[in-house]
This record gives sequence, C-alpha cells and structure tokens, in this order.
Amino acid sequence: MTSAQDPQEPLPVVDGQDRPQGTRPRWLIHRDGLPHRAVHVLVFDGQGRLYLQRRSPDKDTFPGRWTSSASGHVDPGEDYGQAARRELLEELGL
Repeated sequence: MTSAQDPQEPLPVVDGQDRPQGTRPRWLIHRDGLPHRAVHVLVFDGQGRLYLQRRSPDKDTFPGRWTSSASGHVDPGEDYGQAARRELLEELGL
C-alpha cells in the first residue's frame, strides 16, 4: 500500500468467522468500523530488534503513528500470505 490511498478502493467486509460479506469502499469501512481483513508483518534483525515504521501523515487512520514493520489490507481475491508478501515488497522492498 502506498501513501496515496484511494478512499473508494473496494475492500472485503467479513463476519465474525472471517467469511466475506461483500465489499465496501475503504472510507466507509473505516468510518463505520466494519470488520475487514488486514495483515501485519513483524521484521526482526539478527539481534532480535524489531523494526517499526511510522505511518504517513496522509493516512486516514492513525496518521503519523508507529506501526508494524509492514501492514495493509487484504485485497479482494487475495489470501493473507499473498497480502503479507505484497506489503513487504511494497513497503520495504523485501
């Protein structure tokens, strides 16, 4: 995910058992607190230190806050592993 967010980006909404319930725009999901899929990847160095990143000041939620090494939404049709790998590449080049 880049700092240029599309508020209209459709994301899957899920129920309490993580079953898809259709898609809604990103802005609506965040505004209404609808349950949706996301990944967080923690990267540690050889000495056990955790790498964090600061969220962009342009984010619609928690701008400028510290967060996991890489994170983002799971796109429609994507599984958690695919999303984690995509976020590592997009955010950290790994």
